Amino acid sequence: MAREIKLKIYGRVQGVNFRSMTKIFADSIDIKGMVTNREDGGVLIIAQGSEERLNILKNWVRKSPGLSRVDEIKESWQECRKKYNDFKVVKENNLLTDQRKAIKNLGRSVFKTSRFVFS
Repeated sequence: MAREIKLKIYGRVQGVNFRSMTKIFADSIDIKGMVTNREDGGVLIIAQGSEERLNILKNWVRKSPGLSRVDEIKESWQECRKKYNDFKVVKENNLLTDQRKAIKNLGRSVFKTSRFVFS
């Protein structure tokens, strides 16, 4: 029986290929759904599949794949609201707008966690 999980991921997750890596991993374990950047600098994943596979996805995200740094995951389990036929990366408007927003949020994430020392 298919379940659905919604994951809100916070940390350095935009501008570091997090969405495309998530799609590749989700496809490899037969998860359906979507991943998209959020205005607050986080990423939203809505995933459908068996509870076991969804937990595998959640644990993979927790390990901060690639250049990402996952600081926090907010999860909620729910009944499937919409049936997904595959796993998609949802981009805002066009590629240029989407990438500009991701890089801007990456910059915010880096400056928020960096400590500068001036002599």
